[in-house]
Amino acid sequence: MGTVWNGVGSVRKLRENLFQGTIQLAPGDRRYVSGHTREEAEKKLAELRVLYQQGRLPAKSAQTVRDYLQTWLRDDVKPSVAPRTHENYELNVRRLEPHIGSIRLTVLKPDHIKAAYRSLLENGLSARSVQQAHRTLRAALRQAVKSEYLYRDPTLGVTPPRAKERDELVLTPEQIRALLAGTADH
Repeated sequence: MGTVWNGVGSVRKLRENLFQGTIQLAPGDRRYVSGHTREEAEKKLAELRVLYQQGRLPAKSAQTVRDYLQTWLRDDVKPSVAPRTHENYELNVRRLEPHIGSIRLTVLKPDHIKAAYRSLLENGLSARSVQQAHRTLRAALRQAVKSEYLYRDPTLGVTPPRAKERDELVLTPEQIRALLAGTADH
């Protein structure tokens, strides 16, 4: 089972409930998939094979998430959005980089992203701010798919935390009169 034929691949059992598929696509380009069952690993291997045959499988790259996000901000975001929007994207990228920045872009998984969000929340960031970071990351990774750096967007497997609804403050007529009286001189 250890032999890997170019473009065909094989599946082997690593341990109970874990199977690994391996496929050699080109010299130096070996890809791995895993599954809880042999059938799941074989299905993922078949999907890789189809993507490769269609020319849609991204080349292996050592590019990190940090490198990609910085390039995305510079080349895709900055020329196409208002300066304030760019600043917001930069803020969200800075929030995410310590958690997922060192991961290779091509191996980024939903579990990495979930762990980053959990860490952001544990460090005091509000759920609403984590949602903004999620929207930024989703936009960046959608562009990575369009640019063929990724064949699938890992944010699709992540549900951002739900923000608590805010109580709306509604002033009474007396409070409005007091507010207007207090600001009459301004």
